[in-house]
Amino acid sequence: MKNNTNTITADDNIVISHLTGHLTIGDVDTWYEEFEKVCFGFIDSGRPFRLLMNRNPYTVSDIHVRPYWRQKFFNEKITSSYEAFALVLSDAEIVKAYKENNQYDYVDFFLDYDKAYVWLKNFKRK
Repeated sequence: MKNNTNTITADDNIVISHLTGHLTIGDVDTWYEEFEKVCFGFIDSGRPFRLLMNRNPYTVSDIHVRPYWRQKFFNEKITSSYEAFALVLSDAEIVKAYKENNQYDYVDFFLDYDKAYVWLKNFKRK
């Protein structure tokens, strides 16, 4: 499984970030540098953005990678700045549990990357 740790911008306001493959803490650091740079490009200029985080498929090299990713990803400045957030995961049970417990209309969870992208592209705040 090839690693993908890139972050790009699509449609002028969607940040797409991939953190997939067989991941190490070093991979998370590499991913986060680019992720943070792209997100803060929007934040610092006051431009709204939507975030698609792709974690499908991924495995970790050791038990410390998942909590390390969470610590990096849940940066309050970033998580309080996006208009909408879609997370793509590979585990149907986790996606189901997250959907059942989700309290925000601007956050959703998906198994399918394309469906997540379409949801973000068409998202309108209620």
